[in-house]
Amino acid sequence: MTPAAAAPARHSPAWCVVPHGRYAGEEDQVHLSDSTFVHNTMVRLCMTINPVTGAQDGPFVLLGTDEYTLEYTLEDVATLVGALSGLLFEAGRDPTRHAGSSRRSAGP
Repeated sequence: MTPAAAAPARHSPAWCVVPHGRYAGEEDQVHLSDSTFVHNTMVRLCMTINPVTGAQDGPFVLLGTDEYTLEYTLEDVATLVGALSGLLFEAGRDPTRHAGSSRRSAGP
């Protein structure tokens, strides 16, 4: 006689701040990170893990009301850094040099 397959252990990603076990069904399978804001737009991570199969969907980056894959988000960041570096290079500035001494002061 073969023992019945046990369901995968229930776990949450380390960044999840949602208390689980309060809801039945799909709502209890959503994992959300704490939020941060960039120019008044909320940014969070979101992921689901199927409690039976352990299959993971995500994590995704929630940017306001839009949802992006991590790969897409990382590609955008790389594109942005490349574009900014190009602008700095065209302006005659070294994009690899830290601007510590050229930062504006907050005022008197």
